[in-house]
Amino acid sequence: MNTKGTLSFTDRIKATIALVGSAEKLAYNSGMSARVIGQYLSGKTDPTRKKLIALAEAAGVNTDWLVTGVGPMKKGEREVLAPELLTVIIEGLDDLETALGKKLTYAEKAEIISHTYVLYSDADPASDQTKILIQDSIKEVYNLFSSLDGMIETEKGREQAIKIFTRLFGKALTEEKTKRAAQTLIGAKLSRLRLK
Repeated sequence: MNTKGTLSFTDRIKATIALVGSAEKLAYNSGMSARVIGQYLSGKTDPTRKKLIALAEAAGVNTDWLVTGVGPMKKGEREVLAPELLTVIIEGLDDLETALGKKLTYAEKAEIISHTYVLYSDADPASDQTKILIQDSIKEVYNLFSSLDGMIETEKGREQAIKIFTRLFGKALTEEKTKRAAQTLIGAKLSRLRLK
C-alpha cells in the first residue's frame, strides 16, 4: 500500500491499528497505554520520535510512512515507480542537455530525476500540461542545484534555499510536501558535500 502522502497522521495511526487488530494490541506491542494511542487518534498529542519508532516496529510499518505518509506502508514493500512519468522526466532531461550544449554528470542526472519524480509523483504524465510543467521544473531544479552547493553551508543559506525551493515549486506541491522535498534535497546535497 503506497499512499503518497494522502493520509493524515490520524488516518495513518488508524491504518496501523488495522494491521495489528486493535488499538489495545498496538498499545501493548509498542509499550504504550491505550489512552496514549487514543490521544494520537484524536489529534490531542503527537508522538515523540521514540514513540513513532516504537509504533512502527510494533506494527511492522515503515517509520517514514508513519511520520510523513510517503512511501510504502509496510516494511519490506518497495515503492512502485511509474515508467511513463520517468520517460517524460528523462525526455525533459535530454532537452535540458541539448539546450545547455553539454552532458550532465550521472550524479546531476540522478538528483534531477529523483527530485522531479517526487515533485510530480501524483501527476498525470500523459497530460500536455504536466509535460510542460516537468520541463520547466527540470530547468528550475538544475538551476537550483547549480547554486545550492555554496548556499547550504550555513544555516541562513539553508533557510534561503528552502524559501527559493518553496517559491519555485510551491505551485506543484502542497506546502508540507514542498518543505519536505526541500529538506530532503538539502540533506542529500550536504551529505554529498561532506563526502568530497
